[in-house]
Amino acid sequence: HAPRPDLVLLDLNLPIMDGRELLSEMKQDQSFLQIPVVVFSSSNDIKDVLMAYRLHANCYITKPATYEGILKVVREIDTFWLNMVQLPPKE
Repeated sequence: HAPRPDLVLLDLNLPIMDGRELLSEMKQDQSFLQIPVVVFSSSNDIKDVLMAYRLHANCYITKPATYEGILKVVREIDTFWLNMVQLPPKE
């Protein structure tokens, strides 16, 4: 009964379930299909990038090395995905 998110920010290296597995399950579920997923990972391995897009991630961003860099990217994600992009209405 949790509210439906407008956007999912997903790390690939989750402690309990691998982010790739979670992304795959999300995109197979009709109720999550239209929710944009931004993969935000410390990995810049091309295999991870390709896998994320194969699993229907909407974009892939490599985490910056500094706290300030992470804040800047998160602000830009917010600006783009929540202020500029027209998202589908919640069902």
